[in-house]
Amino acid sequence: MGGFGWHLLAFGLAAVLTAGCALWTVQRQDRHAAEPFLVFLLVVLLWNLVILARIVGPLPVARHLHALEQAMQVLTPIAWWYFAVVYTGNRAWLRRRSVGVLLGAVVAGLLVVESVPPVNAVTFTDPVVVTDPFVYVAWGDTVVADVVELVALGFAAVGSG
Repeated sequence: MGGFGWHLLAFGLAAVLTAGCALWTVQRQDRHAAEPFLVFLLVVLLWNLVILARIVGPLPVARHLHALEQAMQVLTPIAWWYFAVVYTGNRAWLRRRSVGVLLGAVVAGLLVVESVPPVNAVTFTDPVVVTDPFVYVAWGDTVVADVVELVALGFAAVGSG
């Protein structure tokens, strides 16, 4: 199986497993932190589906889906953090106005910088068409992209901690 097949298999399997977990969670919505966990699963599922579309879709589709993929890449660790906060019994902390405004501003800023044209042209530069193992577009990351990734990974680390 070539690189193309392995990518399809890996992301396809990830999408199927995530969809199964999401359905399982929907059936157990009465459980503690089920709603935030479902949000996390849906973001991960969308991320997998966008990557699959970039792999199998035509090149113009792949170019346009990059921004959506970047948004999912930012939202995944934030959704994980949100689940962790609720799961650990700290939902009331999120309802504080100052915390909500600050977090909303950080998340909105990350999404704008990462995925909203033409702002994301500062974050990602020099698009290159890669043809092996499948055709897709890759962009060069800048310092801004590295900072966004660090902040997003910080959400994941704190959520996991």
